[in-house]
Amino acid sequence: MVVGYRLNPLTEALLDRVLKVRQVNLVNLLLGEPLVCELLGPNCRPERLAASLAELVRDKRVRATHRQGYDEVVRRLEGDGMSPSLRAADQILELVAARRCGGPALTARRNIR
Repeated sequence: MVVGYRLNPLTEALLDRVLKVRQVNLVNLLLGEPLVCELLGPNCRPERLAASLAELVRDKRVRATHRQGYDEVVRRLEGDGMSPSLRAADQILELVAARRCGGPALTARRNIR
């Protein structure tokens, strides 16, 4: 995986002042280190995206490192043994059920954050 984001230059300048993190990809945030290449703002250029993707395709060691990192992220997300997607689905169903019953679904909202 390679992540690339380009925004309006004014938005980029604003976010640069506001954001406290230097990484935006969930995998990198959960690991606390840069595993996934992030090309943000002016660094997000076709040639840089292509070079980063080519490295993943061609280098077995890079791919293996990525797979290990992804496995670690899944382990962290499965803290209670339930898959992250099933946990998210359960929380969404709680929200839907609470709204159908006329409740504000505050409990479910707190769990999502």
